[in-house]
Amino acid sequence: MQLKDWCTDDRVSIRFYRGVIVLAMLCLANWSASAWADGRSGSDEDELVFSVFHGPATVVLADLNSNGHKLGDLRVTSLPIQFVSGEPAGRLDATLITTGINVPEPDDEIRISNLIFVFSDGIDQIVVNGSGYYPAAGPTIDLDSSLIRPVTGGSGQFAGTTGWAETRHFANNSWEHTFHLQMPEREDGRGRRHRRRH
Repeated sequence: MQLKDWCTDDRVSIRFYRGVIVLAMLCLANWSASAWADGRSGSDEDELVFSVFHGPATVVLADLNSNGHKLGDLRVTSLPIQFVSGEPAGRLDATLITTGINVPEPDDEIRISNLIFVFSDGIDQIVVNGSGYYPAAGPTIDLDSSLIRPVTGGSGQFAGTTGWAETRHFANNSWEHTFHLQMPEREDGRGRRHRRRH
């Protein structure tokens, strides 16, 4: 078969185009996996990581007729937070609602949480929502444990942010909340794009 005939042979052409399509699909799958693993999916976002701290949390059970281990129990708290430098950062306002009892083990609970981290004058806020396991006898997660929850939004310099936060409850009853934020790119008054930093 001459080269001219090979190029016009339908069987060869079909095999050639199938090979090109398979190769293109493999390249696309590899690019998608790399972007997913990078955590940004190829978007114009940049990760901002920082922590805030506070001492022991005073959590109030708002349902006076509850023994603290019932569905629908509401727990609330509000307390000051600070940066690692010790400088005041603002406050944490939070609610916990019990949605499951004796799960995954007897005397355990599932609680959904709504945590609002309010910075400086209140314009800059980060919203953290999620679900986790809690000891029925305790108002918070256990000492020397941690919980990861999604960041669902923010305001001010955190407007449009997403990501996740890890809450750590240390053995000495102090707390650390570490934010891993995907900060969207913003455009300034001159049409230049940049990312806001904390």
